[in-house]
Amino acid sequence: MYFTSPVHARRVFSMQSCFMCGLVIDSKRIKLLRYNDPLLGPRQLPNFEHITEQKSVIEASDTFTVDTDRRVVKLKSGADCDIAVGSQLLYVVS
Repeated sequence: MYFTSPVHARRVFSMQSCFMCGLVIDSKRIKLLRYNDPLLGPRQLPNFEHITEQKSVIEASDTFTVDTDRRVVKLKSGADCDIAVGSQLLYVVS
């Protein structure tokens, strides 16, 4: 599943949570995160005490760029150039 924006992703996760457990979660409580190292990050065991360690928050103003020919997803974040996202994203409900 591809998301057009972080806001779109938050809405989808909010709706999935609603259908899966019967809870309605405000989409503003969902933080979408990416690994700082898209290759090694998903392969390391997570530290559940510091779940956001070695990860960056994807802001609502950031935009995704999907290159279907190369099968690559990149993120344009503020003044930064395109950042490789990798194959996995995380979301945290606070």
